[in-house]
Amino acid sequence: MTGCQSRMDAIEQTLPVARAFVEKLAPLQEWLEASERKLISLSTTIPTDQDRIRRRIAEHRSLHQDILAHKRDFEELTEIAQHLMSLVGDDEAQVVVDRLQEVTDKYAKLVEDSVALGQLLDESHEELGSFVLSFEDLLAWIEEMESRLSRFRVLNIFVDKLKEQLEELTEISEEIQSHQKQVSEIVRSGQEIMKHSSGDDSIFIKEKLDALQSKYSELTHKASDKLMQAREALPIAQNFHSAHNKLNSWMDEAERSLKALGSMNLNLQESTIQQLEQQIPEYRLLLETINHLGPQLGQISPGQGAATVEGFVTRATRRFDAICEQIQRKAERIELSKQRNNEVISDIDELLDWFRDAERQLLEAEPITPNPDALAILLKETKALYDDINSQKGRVRDILMNAKKLMRESSGDDLAHVRDKAEDLKELANHVSQLCHDRLNALEQALPLAEHFFEAHVDLSQWLDEAESEAQLPRKACHSCDTNQKTTRYD
Repeated sequence: MTGCQSRMDAIEQTLPVARAFVEKLAPLQEWLEASERKLISLSTTIPTDQDRIRRRIAEHRSLHQDILAHKRDFEELTEIAQHLMSLVGDDEAQVVVDRLQEVTDKYAKLVEDSVALGQLLDESHEELGSFVLSFEDLLAWIEEMESRLSRFRVLNIFVDKLKEQLEELTEISEEIQSHQKQVSEIVRSGQEIMKHSSGDDSIFIKEKLDALQSKYSELTHKASDKLMQAREALPIAQNFHSAHNKLNSWMDEAERSLKALGSMNLNLQESTIQQLEQQIPEYRLLLETINHLGPQLGQISPGQGAATVEGFVTRATRRFDAICEQIQRKAERIELSKQRNNEVISDIDELLDWFRDAERQLLEAEPITPNPDALAILLKETKALYDDINSQKGRVRDILMNAKKLMRESSGDDLAHVRDKAEDLKELANHVSQLCHDRLNALEQALPLAEHFFEAHVDLSQWLDEAESEAQLPRKACHSCDTNQKTTRYD
């Protein structure tokens, strides 16, 4: 009876404790399941929007506070369980231990997972903020680089400016390369965020990363291409302007030499023109160089630069052709002047020889004789010579006119000998003409005098013969004597 009463008392003591344990355990199990589901829903995906992740953090903070607030309930459950285990046997106590262990382990796991989620959310929020800031900063930097690169769409055609552009493009390219690490870090950060993101958010992040990588890759290629273009353009510009400057310098000098020809003698003119003619092939190669490089330089700098280059090439070509044509004309004129000079000198020398020969004839001519027949022959010869002299003097006048014209059209000391020869010819022609004129006058005066002398002599001789015939006898002998005398005197 006593044992039964004791058992009844134990049951009565145990029953409210067991009921309290069950009543405490059941709602906690339901709460645990609900909290686990909520925690799982909060940790399944991490938002990629800062506003949404802040809301997610607020939701988790509320859940985590609720989880921590239930710690007292589990402590009370443990106290009840410990009390219950003291009232029941070993087997029942083990059941209580197992059930208590199960819910407390779940609670501990829930607390641990919640703490981990909180850390993950905080880290994700910080990482997302850093990602967004870095992403936006990088996009702004890319836009700035694109703006700087846009200033080099057209490269300069002048060497100094092109060198400055090349230096700046090199700096831009190096700066772009230096951001490769930052881009890679942002991509890795975005990929890390994508691991905790939902499908749409993950796609959104991936699209942003793809767009970023595409923009950066395009920027890198643009900068690299423009830098390579500038590097290739620099030697083209240097060679073009070097050839253009050398050609212009030569053309300046050639034009000065051509202008100075008027003050040079004919030999120096010929030497200058020959030197210029020898230089033409060398500088024609320079002209071909700028004609070849000009279009290439124009393609590098379309628009105003190309128009400027085309102007350089066109003006240089026209100027060079004009100088070559002028050199050719000058060479032809010099050759013509030489020919005319030689012709004039040849004609002068020919006439000088002729007049010297005529002078020699006059100086070596037979002296004037009293014989009328001989005088008649000398007079005829002298008249013929005088006519020839007058004819040649006409040639002299023509040649002297040609010489004067040559000296007017030409210049220089080389024409002094032409002038001297012309003066010699003029003096010699006048001298010979005067000699011939004087001899002709003398012969013309001597002939009638000789004829008159011989006519008077004949008349006088006849009269003397007659007088002697009358004075001397015998008549025939005297006549014969007179006749012999007349013949002897005549002879």
